Amino acid sequence: MKFHSYDAEHDEIILLVRERQERRSLPKYIATGEVDRLTRDDRGKLYEQVRNHPKIVADEGVCGCFSFHLINQQNLFLAIGALYVALLVFCPVVFMRHFHVMGLEFTGGSILFPVTYVLLDSISELYGIRRARQTLIYTSSLLMVLGGAWWLHVHFLAGLVHGDHSHEKVQAIELIYQELPHNFFKLGLSLLMTDMINILLFHRIRSWMNNRWFWFRSLVSTSVALTIFSVVAPIARFGAYWNDSETLNFVTNVTVAKYPLVLIYLPIGLAIVYGARFWRRHYAKY
Repeated sequence: MKFHSYDAEHDEIILLVRERQERRSLPKYIATGEVDRLTRDDRGKLYEQVRNHPKIVADEGVCGCFSFHLINQQNLFLAIGALYVALLVFCPVVFMRHFHVMGLEFTGGSILFPVTYVLLDSISELYGIRRARQTLIYTSSLLMVLGGAWWLHVHFLAGLVHGDHSHEKVQAIELIYQELPHNFFKLGLSLLMTDMINILLFHRIRSWMNNRWFWFRSLVSTSVALTIFSVVAPIARFGAYWNDSETLNFVTNVTVAKYPLVLIYLPIGLAIVYGARFWRRHYAKY
């Protein structure tokens, strides 16, 4: 199947199938995901002709990796994006909860955090690099703003948290108030750097594979980004943590514990991507 031309008057795409011309409704062709079957060069030709189409969002990624979807297919993007933001806002709070499972040391944040990579890869796959970057930038900015606002609260309104609590409760509350600003701000900063690498690597591999093997692309880009994050985030949060044996052991153990979760959470991304494509093929309105 090859791209031949686009008929703007009838809003149809003309394909060459076994040397014969076939016409398809462009909105339906985009909505069902059939467009991903075109070669990279053909998707580039189509992009040039439909990037200003009023019903289509055409996205140009790295290395000729083009994505297309209809404007009315935004509901899933909003749902995935909202879950992505919610999990990352929750991570700094549960980061302070530590426990052991099967000899591995986890924090509440380390359990939730790998899920966000799967969600971001799903957005990259279904909606393109532009939507993925927007989601990342907005979320990172939100985390840093929350960290800054909480820091102002700690320094100027800290006395309001004391109330009539016991001394032990006051100490616990003060610890939370002192730790959270750093957790939010440093997470947002680290996330912006490492997830941008995740997005770029995901789309570069996607271009090489001509949109095939989502599971492989997600697994590779997530593992690389998680490795970089596991170096950047502890430095941002703890400084030269390798000089303190206790902190070094904590960071190492938590990092090792995250990698099995990448495999465990991968089916979530597969369910989102392939479920969305199945729905679009059989039930989408064009």
